[in-house]
Amino acid sequence: MVFKQILKDWGLEALILFLFVFIILPYGPGITFDSVSFFQAGDHFWSSGKYVHFAADGSLEFAAHRFPLYPLLIGAARSVDWSLLVVQIILFAAFLASIRNLLNDLKSPKYFLLLLATFPVFLNFFAVWTESLYAVLFVVLLVELRKEEEFRPAIWLIAIVILLCFTRMVGIVVAGSLLLAYIIDKRPLRGLVLFISGTSVIITWTLLGTYYLGKTAREVSFNALHLWDLWYVFTDFGSWIAPASFEWLPFLVGVCLYVLPLWFAFKAWKHRHEVGVLFWFLIIHFYGYVVFVVLCKMFLDASIAFDVRTFFPLIVNYVGIFIVVQNSAIFGDAFRQKFRYIVPKLSVIIVAVNFMAIWMLRSNGLGYNSKEWNDFAFVSELESLDTKNIYTNDQAACYLYTENVSKTALLPQKMDLYSREKLDTYQAEMDVLLHEIKAQNAKIVWIRNGITGDVFPSYEELKELSELEVIYDDWLCLILQPVK
Repeated sequence: MVFKQILKDWGLEALILFLFVFIILPYGPGITFDSVSFFQAGDHFWSSGKYVHFAADGSLEFAAHRFPLYPLLIGAARSVDWSLLVVQIILFAAFLASIRNLLNDLKSPKYFLLLLATFPVFLNFFAVWTESLYAVLFVVLLVELRKEEEFRPAIWLIAIVILLCFTRMVGIVVAGSLLLAYIIDKRPLRGLVLFISGTSVIITWTLLGTYYLGKTAREVSFNALHLWDLWYVFTDFGSWIAPASFEWLPFLVGVCLYVLPLWFAFKAWKHRHEVGVLFWFLIIHFYGYVVFVVLCKMFLDASIAFDVRTFFPLIVNYVGIFIVVQNSAIFGDAFRQKFRYIVPKLSVIIVAVNFMAIWMLRSNGLGYNSKEWNDFAFVSELESLDTKNIYTNDQAACYLYTENVSKTALLPQKMDLYSREKLDTYQAEMDVLLHEIKAQNAKIVWIRNGITGDVFPSYEELKELSELEVIYDDWLCLILQPVK
């Protein structure tokens, strides 16, 4: 009887957790360029008390654009020999438990949990990215907002907002959305306290980074958006439901997904003081997040990709909207009955659409510890490199695999990595580099990573340099040294 009750109460949660563990075990957690930077910042902090990572020139600099909470978490785990695999599984389990808590508080059906057994969710907990911790904290915030009807002290809300802002810069959207939601709920003072709490963290961290670096982590400059960028805003979010192989279907689904919360808000406006702060927070945050990401791409970092990682918080946000709307009496019994009829079937469709991508994640893994990467012959070449200095287009890979190298610096950039503007200093820097390589007897390691191909000198350009000779070349990796 006890087992049956446990199965009834926790069966779906256990099944989804088991599926995630099944997916992540062979090759996870996924390690990417960002992950390596988190390792560096966290490891240095717990070993020397300095929150630093390697700069472009190979020196250590304050990790200003890596908000500290997640790097410190994984750094602490690594310092006591905890497996990152265990950390990511614990975070996913906490995420599931938090969603379950929200469902129980709102007396909502458990089929909403199926929306978590999807590729964007699994991917962002599979990889060593800040999004995993951010998602857990975001749902904990929703649970706490659900209790706002009891007019509890704001201390827990303040603590969660501060932690969110210490995890990712986009936590500022949470703070701003809470301010507007509380204004609608006629409690502006409470919203202002939360807004100040969040913005204070962002401002303090920005000033701290500026103090240590002598400049802001990202310089403000205008980067024009292209029509193709807007296409991805809709298609990559729509691919959560519609297969990405259909060109126009994900776009149309994405348009519908973006419009639906606006329709919910329109329907609820007449009863805006009855639906509660949680509903308004979710609606405002949804659109605020999109605006924030677009503005960041336009003014801070043109390299931001509109993809499943970027839009993952929107999916968590959307699940929250579905849960709250289904429970809200202001939408009427007829609407909620239709909603209960459609959403379970939609959830099954979403899981089916995502299954192949999830299976590929299990089969191949992600990033530097994926099956594909470790099958490359050049990995053994990187591991056997024994030289004082190397210059590369992929510092993260070299940090992971070239243990015998003292210093790893980036090659000169043809265009700025963040603004995508062409750099007139490129040729002069290449001339200096060729002189330094000869003086230091250093090496160049070029890796075909598909991310920075237009930023650094290309495979063909490096091979044509008469001052260098090739010591390894398999098209995927090129290693050169000065001509002797």
